[in-house]
Amino acid sequence: MPAASACFQQQINWLCRIMAAAGWHSTDVIYSTHTCLSSKGDMSSLWLVEEAMPQLTSAGQVLVEVRALGLNLADVFCCLGFDATLDSLGGEYFRPSYAALNPCGRHVIFGAGSLTPKPGIRLSSNPAVLLAAPASLLGLLQLLWGWLQRPRLDVISMPGDNKGVVGFNLIWLYDRLDLLAELYDKLDGLNLGPPLVGKVFKFKDMPAALLYLQSGRSVGKVVVTVQHADSAASVAAAMLQQQEAH
Repeated sequence: MPAASACFQQQINWLCRIMAAAGWHSTDVIYSTHTCLSSKGDMSSLWLVEEAMPQLTSAGQVLVEVRALGLNLADVFCCLGFDATLDSLGGEYFRPSYAALNPCGRHVIFGAGSLTPKPGIRLSSNPAVLLAAPASLLGLLQLLWGWLQRPRLDVISMPGDNKGVVGFNLIWLYDRLDLLAELYDKLDGLNLGPPLVGKVFKFKDMPAALLYLQSGRSVGKVVVTVQHADSAASVAAAMLQQQEAH
């Protein structure tokens, strides 16, 4: 079961394609009400889901909002459970995912999207900055509360659950060129096709592209095209204007 914030949606879609090619069943959980609704109603988003798991759409490909994760998983899968959970959310969404694991299952954490500041929130240790922006102060307090409430595991009781929790970061594989080459060859052999391009921006519109990517409403790849006439100075000036506007 891949569980991810909207910014990881394309990666999760890619992963679901790999699972489908390998004959595995998966449930795609996206932490975004907008993404869930558009995946049910918007054709481009619907194509994304159906393309990921073509053989499961007739049986009811599941896309649920994570805030109702435990209830939805219990209703849909009853006692089936999952053999693996890939989690980029963490926080309050860890427990229901861990509970849905079968014995010998593995919960792989590769992010903490629930502890990521929302777009427009400015984090600062300067009290004057926070007091001048109440939304940023509230966002900081919410992050601190989420950090204090982050899940903790009792390693003594884990053998009784017979489940494993591991962390993953691709950066530690950059020096393993032999392993990366092997994995790439396997992926290339699946003939998954090109990724979905959701929106294209010009290089001078880089600030708008970043805001769109951070909004949680993006679907597919966000592509920035570069022309020879573009310069770092013009982009820096545009980003400065964007910051001053906020």
